[in-house]
Amino acid sequence: MRVTGDRWAVLWASPGNIGNPGRNTRFGPMSTEATNSAPGRVGQDRGTAGTGEPAEVTPPRHRWVLLVVLAAAAAPLVAAAVAVARQGWTPVGEFAQAELRVRDFWAHPPTLGAVGRLRTPTDVSSHPGPIAWWAMYPVYAAFGRTAVALSVAVAATSWAWAAAALTLAWRRGGDALAVVLGLGVVALMAVLGPIAFVEPWNPWFAVMPLLAMVIATWAVLDRCPWALVMVVAAGSYCVQAHFGYLPVVGVLGVVALAGLWWNSRGEKDPSASLVPLGTSLGVGALLWLLPVAQQLTGDPGNVSVMIDAYRQEAGREPELGIRGALRLVGSYASVLSPLRTADGVSPTDRSIDVGTVVTLLAWVAAAWSVWRRRSERPMSSAGRLLAVVTVALAGAVVAAAQIPGEVFGYLILWLGVLVAALFVAILWIGWLAVQPRPEPPGTDDPAPTAALARYALRWGAPLSMALLVAISVGATVKFAGTEVPASHLSAVAEQLVGPVADELADRGDPEDSYLVRWDDPLAFGALGTGLLSELERNGLEVGVDDFLRVEMRPHRVLEEDRASAALWVVTGEGIDRWRALAESEDSEVSELVYVEPRSDDEIERSEQLRAELKADLAEVGGEALSEQLDRNYWVARSDPAVDQELRDRIDQLVSMGLPTAVFLAPADLAQP
Repeated sequence: MRVTGDRWAVLWASPGNIGNPGRNTRFGPMSTEATNSAPGRVGQDRGTAGTGEPAEVTPPRHRWVLLVVLAAAAAPLVAAAVAVARQGWTPVGEFAQAELRVRDFWAHPPTLGAVGRLRTPTDVSSHPGPIAWWAMYPVYAAFGRTAVALSVAVAATSWAWAAAALTLAWRRGGDALAVVLGLGVVALMAVLGPIAFVEPWNPWFAVMPLLAMVIATWAVLDRCPWALVMVVAAGSYCVQAHFGYLPVVGVLGVVALAGLWWNSRGEKDPSASLVPLGTSLGVGALLWLLPVAQQLTGDPGNVSVMIDAYRQEAGREPELGIRGALRLVGSYASVLSPLRTADGVSPTDRSIDVGTVVTLLAWVAAAWSVWRRRSERPMSSAGRLLAVVTVALAGAVVAAAQIPGEVFGYLILWLGVLVAALFVAILWIGWLAVQPRPEPPGTDDPAPTAALARYALRWGAPLSMALLVAISVGATVKFAGTEVPASHLSAVAEQLVGPVADELADRGDPEDSYLVRWDDPLAFGALGTGLLSELERNGLEVGVDDFLRVEMRPHRVLEEDRASAALWVVTGEGIDRWRALAESEDSEVSELVYVEPRSDDEIERSEQLRAELKADLAEVGGEALSEQLDRNYWVARSDPAVDQELRDRIDQLVSMGLPTAVFLAPADLAQP
């Protein structure tokens, strides 16, 4: 068999086919005579002496390939960060809470993650830990401690984890795996969209760390015990950022430990595995020090609140179940799934389709290829990656089955990452499978696949690199048009902040302090949180009532008798009640600013839709449910009597927005 001397062929050819396994191959022609005479050649189907393993070789690696892949992964994120910086941004809601936590360094360093949706009647839980805030702080501080700096920090940490995964893949799997994984990374970015990488929302934080954990777990199985440190670090990051990643992270952690134990059997030097294991345990202990300390000293401990809240929710809401979980995972594993990410369909309403069958057949073909050529080192390594992802997906089915209530997309972001990793493993195996099998010296390859292999060696690498660059360029163009997170609410908050700050400067003493309160049926006090954050940025002393101590952190709790006045951020129907109070005789209430985000046509459509919804809600749930629409849209939306069609219409009403006003009132004045 003649091996082509094409530079791309030499770049990506399996070390079992060309190149000296003792060092990286370089550009340039190489004869089969030189290849076959190389000592220790993997072309011989024999394993490492005494282990039964394929011989260890160094896959072709070129630093410029890694740099191109890293740049391709960075370009869309840079474009998104620049787009946010160009527009400016006023964070609201959870995004404002995120900045408050990062801004708290170093006076009040955070010890827990973002506030979670799990809560008991008396307590609110947070996600387990603060690693993400600590990781973002250096970039946030370097870029000026602004809202834009926070978005840059989100993008930077996402890229850092992607870079860690790509670099480890390049070192273990060579140029071929680096480019294939690079394709997976930029495709995942393109599918999720720019907001996932500039929005400081904790479910997004764990996307790239989970991919890094998958690659690190594979590396441990592939006889790289020090990769266990990355497994622990990435897994801790994921779980602390969003507790919903725990089941999948747990499965990957067990696989990594099992792989470390399996590979350590019969080792002459036990420290080869014990030292990485001990180091990993030390890293894990350090990363979990603050959450454990809070659990032991807090009243109550955060983990206890999470567990109690989950049990209560599971007792109220039915779980998805294995059958529903299989359908969910199968629908996401479809090769057509990326085309349906923006279709507005609930995750559990998707079905297994022909794309799922294609993926399953590709998995079977990949597994068969690995089995057929398992004696070759590159293929056995790729098979380990396929096995890791397969076990993780099986764990994902079990995890999804335990989700109580409605399955929101943000609860299963880990599923998209695992599917992307599955496609990466299949593509890598496919690339290795089309390469010719090593033959003894002097033997011609009569196989009909020889021509296909020559074409694959000549064109596979350049086409893959071109595809990587094309997807990256397309994603970069798309990301350059990024809107700021929660753009409609952010625009309203921006219009509130300036007038309120000016009014307070004109009216009060610099030492005055203000309680920030809200009446917000639409967005959980998003505008109130945003106003508090921006007023604090402007140097005003602002705080919240004690029941918000978890959301806003305890040091921002302001006792009513210490507050000079209260700022009420009122959205929707409550504005008329506050105005009536402000206009009453001897009133101490004054309206500071009013913002109407809707056009005249939108106001008319919104009022018509609201009237229709109230009538429909009264029909399915009585007057109490109908009135709930004006008090809390989310409560109305979540009522068991509300079907998906009604939920969609409520979401449409929410998207139109409502007017918001800010009132200054005595701190002890009750809400009208």
